[in-house]
Amino acid sequence: MKAMIQAQETASILDPSIDIGRAAMEEARDALISGLTLDNIRKTATETGLRVGKELVRRLPTLEAAAFMWIDQFGRGKITVASTPATWTPSSGSWTTRVGGSRWGCSPSAS
Repeated sequence: MKAMIQAQETASILDPSIDIGRAAMEEARDALISGLTLDNIRKTATETGLRVGKELVRRLPTLEAAAFMWIDQFGRGKITVASTPATWTPSSGSWTTRVGGSRWGCSPSAS
């Protein structure tokens, strides 16, 4: 707050007719617009993309680790598959879910 009062006083001494609020907004807008160049946007997008890509690669299991995990699961007699919750479709009387992008379903057997 003290800095703002001092800035207002200094600006008033240099130019008694200045509106410090308007001048500050114009300066901020000009700084923002000058920073929005195609090169700056491209640079920021590239840096962000590289950071995200590195993190994805770091989090993915290696092909070898994934293969051994599947072999271990198979050796225990089960393979774990994650899926979205099943949904009931009253009109068709069936349950459906998605597993790995494929649609799976079952209908109650007629008794």
